[in-house]
Amino acid sequence: QQTVEFISFVLSQIGACENEVPYAVCGASMGGALAVYAAEIISRHLNNIPCDDLMGKSLHPSLSFPRTFLGVVPITPALGVRPEALPPKPIVWALSVAASLLPSAQLSLAPLEDPEHYNCPPETKRNYSGHWPLGTSKMLLDLTAYQIPHDVSRNKLTLAHVDKVLILAGEKDRVIPVESCQAFYDHLQCHYKDLKILKKADHDLLYETKTSQIALEYLFSVFTAK
Repeated sequence: QQTVEFISFVLSQIGACENEVPYAVCGASMGGALAVYAAEIISRHLNNIPCDDLMGKSLHPSLSFPRTFLGVVPITPALGVRPEALPPKPIVWALSVAASLLPSAQLSLAPLEDPEHYNCPPETKRNYSGHWPLGTSKMLLDLTAYQIPHDVSRNKLTLAHVDKVLILAGEKDRVIPVESCQAFYDHLQCHYKDLKILKKADHDLLYETKTSQIALEYLFSVFTAK
């Protein structure tokens, strides 16, 4: 809900509805997974198809989206997680319990966020740094390990009404297995889809000059093609 509300707000700020501005949704890692959900919801909304099964409620009537929706670009999307990237199951269970009691606690077993390589400008302090709070870590685990597989298996995330879906994955991604992106790609029923696996690219492929240039050139070439 918050993701689509944010997208609607941004579109309203640039006058997208009045000026019929073409737009696409893009996100990386967890943002990539959220972009997938947003694209499903927006495309259903534009085709007058209910999305209660994804949101638990209908979209607020004040939200609006232009019909110039081009598609979605999930970049190294959190559609799964490598087992070796997780602590042992007993520890995961203990951390899940702790997350319900102390959601803001930061433990060394939680993912570590180091924004130094993507801060812009380099000296900014606006990006989160440190171990993720337990509540955030549990949300990501629940999304990748349970919610997405559940929704995919029940054909809730086919993106059947989306024009274009471009999935960008890193061949050497140490967090999100390429197999998860491939499985999701195979499941899609959109009009046009493509899975581009960048050789030697890691999870943060947008922060490396060479792979980010390849990814962005490819992205714009597809969306600007007539």
